[in-house]
Amino acid sequence: TQYTLAVDRTNAAVSKLYNPRSPAVLKMIEIAAQSAHRAGIPIGICGESAADPQLTGFYLKAKIDELSVAPASILKLKENVCRS
Repeated sequence: TQYTLAVDRTNAAVSKLYNPRSPAVLKMIEIAAQSAHRAGIPIGICGESAADPQLTGFYLKAKIDELSVAPASILKLKENVCRS
């Protein structure tokens, strides 16, 4: 996400521009997922955005194979998957 947006989320001068739900980021993920699946390669998302409840439905629709989250986020992610 940081590379796609060219934004350092730890830099106070530009961190407000960091948005993991940016249309550019979501489109890049869709394209990567489609390309990976065409090649028979599984694709996953890790980090904070993998646990973002507002993105769970998007990841399922994009057919992301794996979501890697911190142990504290597993239960909430499972609940979101079941609701999506």
